[in-house]
Amino acid sequence: MCTYGAFISQPGSPSSDLITLQLNSSRDQLLDVQSQIRSVLAEFRQKSSLSSANFCRFVPEFSLIGMACQAYRQDANKLATVTRVAEQLTAEAAARINLYEKYAQLEARGCTRAGFVNKLWQTEQTLLWPLVVQSPGFFKRQLSLEK
Repeated sequence: MCTYGAFISQPGSPSSDLITLQLNSSRDQLLDVQSQIRSVLAEFRQKSSLSSANFCRFVPEFSLIGMACQAYRQDANKLATVTRVAEQLTAEAAARINLYEKYAQLEARGCTRAGFVNKLWQTEQTLLWPLVVQSPGFFKRQLSLEK
């Protein structure tokens, strides 16, 4: 058991409960962000050349017909890149939430100074979390068909 000075945050304390509520809320928010991203990706698949030129995935790139499939390949590459980045962004956000929960447990056991997790979480909310929440709009702009 850890003890860090005389100021030990106990499970069930107001600060511990608040962090738990905020982390649970953020986990729900992350699920909503993932849902929005899936909608953005599905909309792009439907409106891009991916839905109308489905045969292009079978055509060799360096053939005469393959040249006609250039827009399909560009859209497929764009979709693959955005999908990969979105998955990485949301996976990292989920991992950070899990870390904050573990940090809160350490703080509750007295392994860190009281308020440590709260300071980390405030930094997350100020600097990193807005990027996660705004990511569906960013990805939608990246997949815009007007480019």
